[in-house]
Amino acid sequence: MAWILAGGLVWGMPGPALGQTLPAVPAASDQPSATASIRSHAAQLRQAADNAERAGSWETAFSLYCQLYLLDRQGADLRDKLHQVWRRLQQYRRQRDPEYQRFVQSLAVPDALQLLTEVLTKVPLWYVDRTRAQPQLLWEHGLVELERALDDSAFQLQVLPQASSSVLEQLKADLRLVQRQTISQPRQARQQLRRLLSQWQERTPVAYPSAVVLEVISGACNGLDEYSLYVPPLPPAPEDLLPQGVCVQCGDGKPVIAGIIRGSWAELHTPLQAGQLILQINGYDLSDGPVTREDVREALRHPHQGWHELVVATHDPAMPEVVVSLPVQPPSVYGRMVKETRDGLRIGYLRLRLLRESTPREFDEALLLLQHDGIQALVLDLRGNLGGSFTAALEVARRLLPRGVIVSTHGQIPEVNNAVFTSESGDAALSLPLVVLIDGETASAAEMLAAALKDQHRAMLVGLPTFGKGTLQYTLPLAAGTDPQNQGVDASTAVNSSTKPPPGGTIRLTIARLISPAGYPLHASGVRPHITETEPLVQLDLAFRRAADLIRTSSSSPGTMMPMTPSPSTMEPAPSDHSLEQGDNGATL
Repeated sequence: MAWILAGGLVWGMPGPALGQTLPAVPAASDQPSATASIRSHAAQLRQAADNAERAGSWETAFSLYCQLYLLDRQGADLRDKLHQVWRRLQQYRRQRDPEYQRFVQSLAVPDALQLLTEVLTKVPLWYVDRTRAQPQLLWEHGLVELERALDDSAFQLQVLPQASSSVLEQLKADLRLVQRQTISQPRQARQQLRRLLSQWQERTPVAYPSAVVLEVISGACNGLDEYSLYVPPLPPAPEDLLPQGVCVQCGDGKPVIAGIIRGSWAELHTPLQAGQLILQINGYDLSDGPVTREDVREALRHPHQGWHELVVATHDPAMPEVVVSLPVQPPSVYGRMVKETRDGLRIGYLRLRLLRESTPREFDEALLLLQHDGIQALVLDLRGNLGGSFTAALEVARRLLPRGVIVSTHGQIPEVNNAVFTSESGDAALSLPLVVLIDGETASAAEMLAAALKDQHRAMLVGLPTFGKGTLQYTLPLAAGTDPQNQGVDASTAVNSSTKPPPGGTIRLTIARLISPAGYPLHASGVRPHITETEPLVQLDLAFRRAADLIRTSSSSPGTMMPMTPSPSTMEPAPSDHSLEQGDNGATL
């Protein structure tokens, strides 16, 4: 099965803060004033998020609520707020997406209604909690989405171009009558929606009736949880530079680097800085005239032999321009280095930025080089890792964990119903002391890996609690124009991402909840570190110090279990000329 554990902070789309990072706030356990500082900053974020929501600035509101959630997990309504604002943002984006509009215009109404029937038939059989996916509830989610669409200016313009404000109010009244109807079978929803479309056509021309049906479909899927969503069969989204860690904005018609994502490939391997002006991308001149985001994306469609080449203006008169190369597909494992302490202990470091099919191989190659360098412990950096492939996470866990449970899953379908995934690697697993760095943007498959290493007493965790995305998604294909009753529900219907999208699109559907080896659900709670620290550079320093402690402990007591209770570090401060062997194009931390 094509299982994915994509993205804690992704919430079904590219990351929430788009490279923004939270200001450092002292841990409550470290400073008496920390709680007050956190509350004050959280109150400011909440006020700004509420203001953006009232103004309909969904991009800003979503980013602010994500930052607020990372800062204050105690807000009881924050996850619900995130979900609701995410739905509004998804709706806002698709109503303004030319590719989506072309799909709407090409989809016949009978096929759209058949697609609705298929969704209401399949989702209850696959979704992790069948009681929350009954046709009636899916129908209600869909009607809420449609009601919100009636207030969207782009939807009004494209679908109801002649509807006056009074007519729109009549359409809403019609919708409220439909909302009172009980739906027990998918075909009843289809019939109700067909009648609603007929009523609306009598009041005002409906330019694209399929758009109305697709709003109900989107709401039925997107309303389930913050990770399930309907994905129409559109061409791949235009590229940006977020995978490389570069956030680009086109304010005032000029492409500017808005920020560099902390710990990203670009931060470790390039001199790029926030505020720099981009003059060229892949030979396309962006210095003359107003530049739009689409101009930037067009330039990014033409890389040179797997690399994007940027010409960037600097603030240095001696070197006014710099040429920077970024890989089209950055490695998922990078930042390899060896740090040597004053007393000669050698500690390896690897950053695991995401989990994809190639990650286990990349991890093997990087680890082999570190072992050749004679490392005695490993610091594995999972900060900012939003997750990815479930299988890749299992394979990395098996390389680090000699035996024991990695994770268990609870869901409806047999493949994930009370399934237990274990490691039996034995002596083939890495036996060196291990320290893992985590933070609030460690999510999904990455926090599943962190939980396994913590619960099995295999690693010391340093940093901040992880995001708490403990669910497993599956890409469920839809076939508009065919009979969903004849398609069956079979795990063999997995979608291969390299093939043409199914004609009706797909549903990225939550099919299981993840349970840690210790028995707690990862969803919402996340994974807590052994040592809490908010400042990224201090986190890294603590990780190296703790790794040195573990080397010394294992050397003095061979064969004993790794001590998991934090103790004062005995690692001596590194001198100014400490030994640091650089790898990966000279990257240093």
